[in-house]
Amino acid sequence: MTVSPKRFDQVEGHERKFGLRAKEVILTFDDGPIAGKTSRILDTLKKECVKATFFYVGRMARAYPRLVRRVVAEGHTLAHHTDAHNRLPAYSSAKVSALIDKGARTLEKIAYGEALKERRVPFFRYPYLAQSARTDAIVKRKGLVAFGANIDSLDWKRVNAQSVHNRIMRRLRQEGKGIILMHDIQGRTAKMLPGLLRTLKKEGYRVVHMVPPRGGQPAPDPVVVASVDTTPAKPANGQVVDKARPPKEPVKAAKPALRKQDDLIAIAEAEVAKAAEARRKAASLQTTSDVTTVTAATVPARALSPNIKPKPVKRSSIEVAALAPASEPKTTKVKALKKKKTTRVKVVAGSTTKARKRKTTRRKTAQGKAKAKNLIVARGWKLRRSQWIIR
Repeated sequence: MTVSPKRFDQVEGHERKFGLRAKEVILTFDDGPIAGKTSRILDTLKKECVKATFFYVGRMARAYPRLVRRVVAEGHTLAHHTDAHNRLPAYSSAKVSALIDKGARTLEKIAYGEALKERRVPFFRYPYLAQSARTDAIVKRKGLVAFGANIDSLDWKRVNAQSVHNRIMRRLRQEGKGIILMHDIQGRTAKMLPGLLRTLKKEGYRVVHMVPPRGGQPAPDPVVVASVDTTPAKPANGQVVDKARPPKEPVKAAKPALRKQDDLIAIAEAEVAKAAEARRKAASLQTTSDVTTVTAATVPARALSPNIKPKPVKRSSIEVAALAPASEPKTTKVKALKKKKTTRVKVVAGSTTKARKRKTTRRKTAQGKAKAKNLIVARGWKLRRSQWIIR
């Protein structure tokens, strides 16, 4: 169904003027995209041939641009949800306008390659559904339709997927039609969606796709394919050459045939022999290095004559230990290593330094929690899991 900002300023889904018939619903998803969960939701919608509207945050789009382009490529409607999921009534009018424009420009530049002055999809939803008369005037001045929802799934609460499914169907049976608000950043929503679509089909509900007045948003830029000239050209030799047909590549030489089994055996034997020769050379080098060469300069003159026995040479204990084989124990004494001094933490006023640091950290944490609590009470904020953003 087509929704024009010329007819509507705000839409909740239950209005008779809006045009939804009995048992017609519109699926909407906020706060995305995000890895894993958004992909699962898109896979489910594609499998069931269902289209939805995604109200996306600018900074999330910058983090996952591929998912933004996939939403548009698969025919879903890409709408706006500020730049950082900001609670707009808390800001000045100039800041509210800047946050809306920044988020919209980010989405359009990622999805379509450029951001136009007039939004391709004039659909907008307030973060936390928090709005005021001042923000409504700003949104209307920008030519946007502010969307609410008469069926809120509350899937951000800490409940299981079946509880989310049951709440949606209970509210839908009461309303009879409307806009369903969900979040594609929640794992329980991705898990619940296949069962929800089956239940809607079983009970006779019809999912309606909401599009802008110009027939929907444009698809991403297609891949440009270069045109090919198919007219034949006549070269100088008179032969006709087709330009559309690429020239034939030179035929590569065929691979040599595999060697016979005898050749492979001979090569293996040669490799084995080469390895054995290398081991033999290594062993011979090791044995020659162990043998001590004796020259005439190192042996006394009396030892050269066979009739004269050389006198025993007195050697120090260090020399004996040096000449002894590696297997014998050395006679030199090794000095004992000095024992390392153990450092101890000084005890000051009955507590260690580490304990004082822990005490300081606890005090700072408690002060920070108290400050945050006072800030929440003063500004009237509501804590919502995975949605509360403080700038």
